Amino acid sequence: IALPLATTVIFIIIFQIGFGSFNNPVIQVISTILLYIANIFLTSFLRELARAALYRITLADGLIDERVDPNDHINLVEGAHTLTLNDIQLPAQYTIGFVGDIMMLKGHNLVFHSDITKFFKGVDIIVGNLEGIVNENNNALFAQVHLPKILLQLQDLLPHNVRWLLCLSNNHSIDFGNIDFHNSLMDIDQSQISYVFGGNDVPHVHHQNPDPLINVATATRWSNKHNWDCISEYEDIRIIPGMRAHHINAHFNILYPHWGYENERYVRNSIQDEARAWLTDPNNPWDLIFGHHPHVRQPIMAVPVITATGVPFDKLV
Repeated sequence: IALPLATTVIFIIIFQIGFGSFNNPVIQVISTILLYIANIFLTSFLRELARAALYRITLADGLIDERVDPNDHINLVEGAHTLTLNDIQLPAQYTIGFVGDIMMLKGHNLVFHSDITKFFKGVDIIVGNLEGIVNENNNALFAQVHLPKILLQLQDLLPHNVRWLLCLSNNHSIDFGNIDFHNSLMDIDQSQISYVFGGNDVPHVHHQNPDPLINVATATRWSNKHNWDCISEYEDIRIIPGMRAHHINAHFNILYPHWGYENERYVRNSIQDEARAWLTDPNNPWDLIFGHHPHVRQPIMAVPVITATGVPFDKLV
């Protein structure tokens, strides 16, 4: 939050100097553009402050907004329900790790801190959103492209017998067009390091063994090229029921959508409403939602619901 506020102040000062000290129309136009950008930053700053005050995050609200030791057992109380976070009875039946957006490294090497490795120890698979494509051509300015070594660096987090499940459905997927997207998808798939999904032909994947039955589906609301020829497109369940086809009955269904808004910590009401609709859909309710795209740490909100059999089941988003 401090960065947009500081940027706002700097831009306003530039605007004042530009109009107050110079008669050059070019400088005045630039100053006006900077003032417009400053207004955007200021609006974002004020919005986050307002939502922070409105949705004050406390443990009693069933939300987490503080550093949590993954080894601690934390009970989140919301009304008559007690929600337990990270209370895993070992040996677990099947353990899935989740990460959000994996962005290009721009010449840096990826090294995992021991705390991160410890956190994901014992998982059977990790689901992550790989922004953009994998390609040797790494000269893009704003587009997202990873060098092939990213796959080996990601694998350092896991034992050799455990794979990543990489999602390729995001706003950067088609930055280089359809052909490069398909080439990247095939390269990742053939690497034997990671599974991949998110293309139109594979919008969801499910666990092959009969127990447990798990289904993970993804889709993106955003595309920088406004092109969904190759990637699964997110559709609001309240408007278009098409994504219900990715739901599989008698499975634990996980929705992994690329939605929301970048650099916004507090989720907009519209996204919260959509999440509730997915979790409580009377025909095809999803069991867990893990969204990505904001690039910032956000609260965890537990939504207590009742299953069709009347058994309380605490779903997470």
